[in-house]
Amino acid sequence: MNNRAKMKFLIALNNLDMLSLKIKYELLEREGDPETVIRYSRARWQAAGVRARSIDGVLLESEKRIAMAEQELDALKDLEVSLLPVYDTAYPQRLLDIYDPPILLYVLGSLSPKDSQAVAMVGSRVATPYGHQVCHVLTRGLAASGMTIVSGMAVGIDTLAHRGALESDGRTIAVLGSGLDVVYPPENYGLMKEIALHGAVVSEFSLGTKPKRFNFPRRNRIISGLALGTVVIEASERSGSLITAHYAADQGREVFAVPGSIFSKLSHGTNALISEGAHCIQTADDILSSLSITEPAVVKKRVRRKKTKEDTAVLFEPPTPEAVKNEQLEASERDVLAVLADTPHSIDDIIRASGMQAGRVESILMMLEIKGLAEQIPGKQFRRRGDAAAVTITKGAGNEH
Repeated sequence: MNNRAKMKFLIALNNLDMLSLKIKYELLEREGDPETVIRYSRARWQAAGVRARSIDGVLLESEKRIAMAEQELDALKDLEVSLLPVYDTAYPQRLLDIYDPPILLYVLGSLSPKDSQAVAMVGSRVATPYGHQVCHVLTRGLAASGMTIVSGMAVGIDTLAHRGALESDGRTIAVLGSGLDVVYPPENYGLMKEIALHGAVVSEFSLGTKPKRFNFPRRNRIISGLALGTVVIEASERSGSLITAHYAADQGREVFAVPGSIFSKLSHGTNALISEGAHCIQTADDILSSLSITEPAVVKKRVRRKKTKEDTAVLFEPPTPEAVKNEQLEASERDVLAVLADTPHSIDDIIRASGMQAGRVESILMMLEIKGLAEQIPGKQFRRRGDAAAVTITKGAGNEH
């Protein structure tokens, strides 16, 4: 099979939304090539654990994805976007080390071995002047020391972090929650072009993917996964930045937080991280010292290690269920919570029972963990946490927004 054909079938499999990432990896390792998997017969899909009533949908989606992948390969060439499969020698080693690395990375610009020494910087989209000043000082200091700055290109702290790196002639990587042809936010189109010239803009989502809300928690694992540590600058108690910090801790990476005023809502999240064990930092040197950055990165032998929750201690304790008992959950969160019980469920069981797409279920589970209503245990399994059953979880109840 030539490389184009192999990439076509890998794109198709990667975009098969009805399967979880875990199942995709298991099938690829079993069969050895993506075409065999994507062209499974009804019997093979059933043997792979897909429920009978979903197989028609999987077969239909498979053919659709193959046709779309052929078109996407042509579009990628026109956009000068490269594809980086997980088995490629240029695939970032640090990302290989996380539990669930993307099968494919879409890359605008270029990744470099220098990016192995990177720090992720995230924070509020409505940063205060204090947050602006802190981000400016930290990014300039880190970039001047040769560190690559990783963020999500959102408004606020993300944008400031990217610009700080560029202004210091440093490298920066933006991780999007959409396809690389869908610039979000639109006002960062120019910034995206600059980043591509001095680093890379990456995504695991295919071209045309809109910036849907549930894409962003999923992309946050890539932001933290590319870095040695994650710095949080200004975050409220329910900030998406805390999801990135949670991922960093789960991946065995360092977590840093900038302290703030006890009177500012945007300091509640960062101050809580510090009280729970994150490094309290004030300067770029604090970060570099904690990371023991004293010499250029050494490129190690590339091994994709299958991690479990037992590999690292859980750094942060989520809030108690009582803290969110009366909080109004979205309908999709209630639906997933209704599936969970004290007996652990695999993510694939939850996907099948909920009837939702794999990526969305993964994002919802992360939000339920942050809210203290669910917990992940070794083996990528989930269960309801504590007395979360006390929360009203009538299937389909609540508001979606």
